[in-house]
Amino acid sequence: KPVFYIPNILDNTLFKPADKTAAKQLLNIEAGETVLAFGAISVNSPYKGWTYLQKALELLKQDETLKNISVLIFGSEYNKEIADSIPFKTRFMGYLKDEYSTALVYNAADVFIAPSLAEAFGYVVMEALSCGTPVVGFNVGGIPDLISHKENGYLAKYKDANDVSEGIKFC
Repeated sequence: KPVFYIPNILDNTLFKPADKTAAKQLLNIEAGETVLAFGAISVNSPYKGWTYLQKALELLKQDETLKNISVLIFGSEYNKEIADSIPFKTRFMGYLKDEYSTALVYNAADVFIAPSLAEAFGYVVMEALSCGTPVVGFNVGGIPDLISHKENGYLAKYKDANDVSEGIKFC
């Protein structure tokens, strides 16, 4: 039987690096803020790894050398329980309805975190990397096909919140 290879495609006229300062300004984020981004339609989904990201953020908060961090969450609406559990200033962007807004968020972010516990491909990882934003994710599923460890991001040990925090600091 014939075999066809159909690659995942991405519009690189939209998902491309842009000026971070301008992207932050458009989203009313101070230029000096370090922005950590996370995206999920359901933050509480057991597959999205929220508990590991939450622990990693708590570990980062204990590091007194890290200042002026904010967390940008997109894909989900405001959730008080999630907001209260994040030790940094947090912005919920809601569901982004177009690719322009999504690319703007990736460009405003200094690091994108994809702590998924199961991921066939990780399209958000590809989008963030295409915008020039380093990605921290677990070494699972299709994520290692996209992230070159310590080159364009950081592959954390599976289910290791401490390694996720180390990856964020590295990036």
